[in-house]
Amino acid sequence: MAKPQPYARANNAKANLDEIYNAPTPVPYYTRLGELDYVIPHLARPVFGTLIAERAASQAEPVTILDVGCSYGVNGALMRAGLTFDMVRDRYSSPEIRNLPHKTLLEYDRNFFAAWPRRHDVRIIGLDISQPAINYAVQSGAIDIGFAANLETDGLSEAFAKALEKVDIIVSTGCVGYITHRTFDAILAACSPARRVWAASFVLRMFPYEAIAARLATHGLETEKHAGTLFIQRRFENQTEMDATLEALRNQGVDPAHREAAGLFYSELFVSRPKKEIERRPLETLVSVVCGADKPWRPAVNGLQPHTATGMPIRRAS
Repeated sequence: MAKPQPYARANNAKANLDEIYNAPTPVPYYTRLGELDYVIPHLARPVFGTLIAERAASQAEPVTILDVGCSYGVNGALMRAGLTFDMVRDRYSSPEIRNLPHKTLLEYDRNFFAAWPRRHDVRIIGLDISQPAINYAVQSGAIDIGFAANLETDGLSEAFAKALEKVDIIVSTGCVGYITHRTFDAILAACSPARRVWAASFVLRMFPYEAIAARLATHGLETEKHAGTLFIQRRFENQTEMDATLEALRNQGVDPAHREAAGLFYSELFVSRPKKEIERRPLETLVSVVCGADKPWRPAVNGLQPHTATGMPIRRAS
């Protein structure tokens, strides 16, 4: 996957997991990320639910969500079907499921998602650079419609531009760093001004958000950061990824002590809305959050050695 400026240097710190996003089924995605205790969709679910409820209270038609970097539709499944991330991840870890042929697994998944009580006040549009991921997300019913596109380099198709006219909230849970303000520009230019589109992004601390926030402001959106709260994304894959990430954070003046230095990626939440909406109900009063620190983490993987700010291993309780 391309690593756009100004994020290229920081992105090089991350392990390359491209293969899990380009498989014909979600099995590698959930298997690999499950091994790394990937948790951000679980933490994002109640936040997105609150934003959806706020929008739904002021409009009669369903709230349309654009999930940027949707992969196989995980956020769509969680937002609309009442599932948890652990439920979906554990499904694909079952040998009986993960070894099924593609067509059989797709049929099973279509029935699985359809069997859950679905919210009819939410409509999910997915955007991802991976055509296989988009195909599966749509065909399985995890999302309503989807588009495979790289808006960093390419323009909008006519069908995609038309779909964006109905968008109420843009969400993302990890794609900032692979996308920049260019993607947000392209999306917001096609959205209807009458809908007062909001944007909510969970962003790894290694990626600055100021340039995107500045560009969102040109579209009439002011950005708030949820102060005092960090959200666990996943474990580091190995020592190399951890050490490179700590270096990238320190180069940006971000202190990783007791956070990334303990072996976990952390994200911040940014929500952008029109000024009148912020004045009516600031983010701190609108959204209550759980940071994920209460998750029962397994022992460090791959011999990972957490570090203090001075680079010494943290002593583990016996």
